[in-house]
Amino acid sequence: MISNADMTIYNKYYDRNLGHDVYLRSYLYSVNWQGSRAVTVNDKGLQTADFTEVFTYPDSAINKTYIKPKAWANSDEKELYFTFNAGDIIVKGITDFNLTGVKPYNLEGLKNTRDDVLTIVSVVDLTDTGLPHWEIGAK
Repeated sequence: MISNADMTIYNKYYDRNLGHDVYLRSYLYSVNWQGSRAVTVNDKGLQTADFTEVFTYPDSAINKTYIKPKAWANSDEKELYFTFNAGDIIVKGITDFNLTGVKPYNLEGLKNTRDDVLTIVSVVDLTDTGLPHWEIGAK
């Protein structure tokens, strides 16, 4: 597959000590980002169904290792790893936005200052195939 973008992923978890969600940022390089827009017209007017697929590879991350979502959730060293899980946030390109969940550094602030901010809705793990990769669906 042809790489056409880099990506920032924010893995989210609830920190009981802090009492709110925490987002850990990771950078993935040389991914294949494919956006699509489907538009339909019905009795309620124009309806859009934007959907993006991202194909990424095991060697896309530098200085971090992929682990599965449950292993990541149970890890005491989350900052050393990244995962792909429904509900996590992805951004096309490399961004240093510090997503804290507190205004103005919340998800709304990220969407107001960056293009292509999406939420992961599906992940297909194909790392045991001839071309190891993940297929990430996002809206």
